[in-house]
This record gives sequence, structure tokens and C-alpha cells, in this order.
Amino acid sequence: MSAPGFDHVGLIVPDLERSRARFQAMGFCLSARADHTMSDPQGQTVSAGSSQHTLMLPEGYVELMQITDPGSRHPLAAAPAARFGLHVLALSVRDAEQAHAGFDSASRQTGADPAARVGVLRRWSRPIREPDREGIARFAFFDSPWDPNDPSYLCFVEHLTPELLRSPADCAHANGARSVREICYVGPLEAVAAFARRLAAFGLPARPDSGASTLGGLRKIGATPALRTHGAGRALPALVIEMGDTLLRFEIDADAVALRPVALELGFDSIDALASGCREAGIACTPWPGSDHSSGAAPSGTGRGGGRPAVRRLAVEIGEQCGLTLIASS
Repeated sequence: MSAPGFDHVGLIVPDLERSRARFQAMGFCLSARADHTMSDPQGQTVSAGSSQHTLMLPEGYVELMQITDPGSRHPLAAAPAARFGLHVLALSVRDAEQAHAGFDSASRQTGADPAARVGVLRRWSRPIREPDREGIARFAFFDSPWDPNDPSYLCFVEHLTPELLRSPADCAHANGARSVREICYVGPLEAVAAFARRLAAFGLPARPDSGASTLGGLRKIGATPALRTHGAGRALPALVIEMGDTLLRFEIDADAVALRPVALELGFDSIDALASGCREAGIACTPWPGSDHSSGAAPSGTGRGGGRPAVRRLAVEIGEQCGLTLIASS
């Protein structure tokens, strides 16, 4: 069985309409609002208790989701009571039934990590109502045991109707957004190690990385995560997991009290349109420390991430009580 790939990240927000307006003001093209549905024990299609918009990209996407019924059987119904922000880390699998059987069997072996267990296989759907297509998008998924205070809700997704998932028009963002480059988590060593072991059990091993610190950049621009308690922390090597062009990055902060996602980096053709949209909408954005601030094409050379081309970066405040910084790079 091949290792999972990156599918999408999901932000749980307190007000879906307000979040939609904010992201559209930044120049993102969002899908029409869709309500998730699922099958109940009697086989009837019922509300899953959530609604969403998607920010679709050529590879992967970002989901804005609101839990509309906290009393529902939605697996993330308890998330808003713990925190808003990036909860969902969805990994793609080619065959959900086969992947589920494989991971379930592995988790039952002697010495297996209890955190690598998987839940039941679910089949959900949501309506697609776009100018160029309509239909019911269906997907199968299963998850790993989750607590609202976990770094992320891990789920494994197979899209059963890929022809409905995206079209070129969905990816034509006015601000030139093109990809999910990095999701950065920060937390204490023990929590980072535990989450890394959990991901390794699902075929996603981490490696040490000595590239420039995302946490260091956040501190310099005054966007230090609220989860910090005191002191300057102690610098330790980060861990990274590569999933195609998307990187999971785990930075260690000895003073952190929990492991949390703190930054989401998206790639853009150019960050100029995003910066302009943020200024017009009154959304705070800050040049990234050490970034080339001139307009135009990205400069040549090398940057962080072990040989990546140097890029221009901009930090944008996502707001919506998410505790997350959007890093735009081009």
C-alpha cells in the first residue's frame, strides 16, 4: 500500500459567512456554500451537522467549515468548544476500503502504537452547485482517534466523484494562489515526537530539518502563538514530512504547553495582488523577515527548506479566532 498524500486542510470557523467574505476580500475564489450529509444507521441521508466553502487549488485545497449542529454525530462537533482554527489534516488514499483494512490490521499487531488505530469507514456527500457543473460530490473516509486538544484531526479520504471536485475555474484566484506549500506546527518536544510517531505509523516518516524557523519569523513580526507561556524558548531542530509539494513542519518550543498548527503557507504566482486586496479590505499583512519586498518575479538563489528557491513572503492575519497566520509566498 502506498503512503498517503496530501488532500486538504480544514479550518473550523465560528461564522462561515464572515470567513467567506474575508477570504474573498483577499482575492480567493470560493465554492458555493455546501452542507455535508451522511447516512444514518437506518441508511437515510441526514445532515452531518456542518457546512463549508472550499478554496480549491490545482493540487489540494483549503476548507472553511462551520459546525452548524454541535449536537450532531459529526466527528468534529466538539472542536469549537476547544478552539477554532486549523483542525483537519486530510490525507489522500487511492482506495479508502483497502487503506482502512490495511491500517486497521497493522494497528492490531503486537506493539502497535494505540494512537495509530482507525475508526469506521464513513461515506459522506455534499452538493456541488457551480456555474460549470452541478452534482453530488461523494467521498469515503476514515479517521484516527481524536481528542479536541489534539494537534489535528487526522482523516484519510478517497474522492469517489473526482470529476466534480474541481475545475480550472475554481483554481483561478484573483490573487494568484496556486498551492499549499507548508503547514507548520509548534509544540513541546514530547508532543512533537508523539505526533511524528503517529504519522510514521501511517507511512509518513519525518526527518530532521535545519532550515530557517517559521516560529522565529512569527516572533519577529509579533505574531507569536498565544500558546506560549514564558521565555524565549530553546532552539532545537525541526522535523519535516514531505508529501509531494506540501510540507508538514514541526518546530519545537520548550516553553509551549501544547502542539498546535500556527502557520499555513500558500504559494502564489505573485503576492502583489494579495497585498493589494488586503490593504483595500483593511486586513493586516506584514512583510516576512528577510523576504525580498520588491514586486515582480521571485529572486533567484536558495531559501529555507533545503534548497528551495528564494521567495518573497507576506504574513497575513487570518482572524476569525483561528490563531493561525497565513504565509503567502511567491
